[in-house]
Amino acid sequence: MPKKYDLVKHARSEDHRSAVASQVLKDMSTAAVNVYVGCKGGILAQLATLLVQAKEAISTVKFHSLLSLQVFNGVISLKKLQTQSQSRTESFIYTHSQSQNYMYSALNHVVQDEIQADFRASP
Repeated sequence: MPKKYDLVKHARSEDHRSAVASQVLKDMSTAAVNVYVGCKGGILAQLATLLVQAKEAISTVKFHSLLSLQVFNGVISLKKLQTQSQSRTESFIYTHSQSQNYMYSALNHVVQDEIQADFRASP
């Protein structure tokens, strides 16, 4: 039977810390993938809304209202991004009128990368 000192010594060892850290990272990666898979449709719906908003020059302060309208109209993938509170339904992602700017930035980088790739591929 192991002694308490041996267990404490092992818990403090680099091998034990590495093994625990490896398992934590694996669990976090699995959780992130599961969350992404569950929310992918809603995220794509948000990105599509953002793209239309940019193309039509609709004010950024209308982003959350456009998403709320889509939820009202039955877009199930966006409903998955909502959580029920006791007093009302509130979206837990991108509710601030400026928060979609991160998505704008990401789309901007994708478009720039595609333009650069097309430019490099041209004769």
